[in-house]
Amino acid sequence: MAMETKKLKVGSPYDDDTFLGPLIDDDAAQGAMSWVESAIKEGAKPLLEPKTDNRMFYPCVMADVKDDMAIVCEEVFAPIVSLVRVKSYEEFKLIFSISHERDFSVAFVNIESGEKPRR
Repeated sequence: MAMETKKLKVGSPYDDDTFLGPLIDDDAAQGAMSWVESAIKEGAKPLLEPKTDNRMFYPCVMADVKDDMAIVCEEVFAPIVSLVRVKSYEEFKLIFSISHERDFSVAFVNIESGEKPRR
C-alpha cells in the first residue's frame, strides 16, 4: 500500500497528472502534520515519511495504529491512511461498529486470519 501511495503525484490541480492538490491553507497542512506527529508519539509508525510543503500535504500511511488513538477517533481531513491490525473478525466488527457511532466512517481493508469478510 505504501509503495503504491508513494507513486501518487501531489501538485497543482491544474496539472492533468496531479492526483492530490493542496489542502485549503497552510494551517490545514500543519494540522495534518500534527495528527501524524501525535500518532507517532503514541506508537504508530509512518510507512511513508510525513511531508508538507506549504499547503501540500503528501499522502501518509501509518502502521501500528491502535483503535483508541486520536488519529482514528477524530476526523482527520487529510490524505492519511491509518492501518489498525485486528486479531479476529469479531474484533473487526467491534471496531467497525464503534466507528459508525462517530461522525465519520472508517474503512477496513485486510483480514489475515483466513476468515472471510461478511456483511
